Amino acid sequence: HGFRASWENDALSRTGIIGDPQLSFYGVAQANQLAEHLDKYRIDRIYSSPFFRCVQTINYLADRKNLEICIENGISEWYITSQDEHPSPPKAKTLKTFFPRIKENYQPTLIPALNGESMLQLHRRAEIVVKKLIQQIDEEGDINSIVLCTHAATNISLGRALTAISDLEVRTGCASLGVYERQGDTDLWDCVRNGDCDFLMNGEERNWWFDEDGAVHKVGKPKI
Repeated sequence: HGFRASWENDALSRTGIIGDPQLSFYGVAQANQLAEHLDKYRIDRIYSSPFFRCVQTINYLADRKNLEICIENGISEWYITSQDEHPSPPKAKTLKTFFPRIKENYQPTLIPALNGESMLQLHRRAEIVVKKLIQQIDEEGDINSIVLCTHAATNISLGRALTAISDLEVRTGCASLGVYERQGDTDLWDCVRNGDCDFLMNGEERNWWFDEDGAVHKVGKPKI
């Protein structure tokens, strides 16, 4: 997703949910640059995390391609394990009031645990989601390419699940693009573009990586 408003100020959430900020003006610009780039390619379906910043990011592409957005909780944000429940993301019905392209009757592959996940559980979640999504698409038979809009930690885990490379270093800058191509009819995929940001005006910003206990951001102001 693009640069979020909460990285610049204490912007209120449009959905009223803690930890669910919208994009900043800079993030909107990034989302439009991403949409313009992806508009060159065939895209048959769009999936998004239910958090507002992801749906807002990919909605510009959905408008260009005249596609619905499938809200997939399986590619939602990663929260580290806690005794308390983390905020639940908005429902598809709520998001549809902001983004009419939401496919309200889509059933997500899974719902992450509300009390968070270990890093191992996150990677397992990604493996399950990848397997189920590919199975669904194979059964439909007319889907050539899809787009997933997600968060940094989940992005890394999905890339590792697709390639079966457990230590794959996935680049996750704001509004970056990872492209994976299937190896024939197998369940393995090749990463052919890793966190590509060449189409963004200021290139890669705020790449993210795991630490031992959870998640740490590389803090930085946008290059205006």
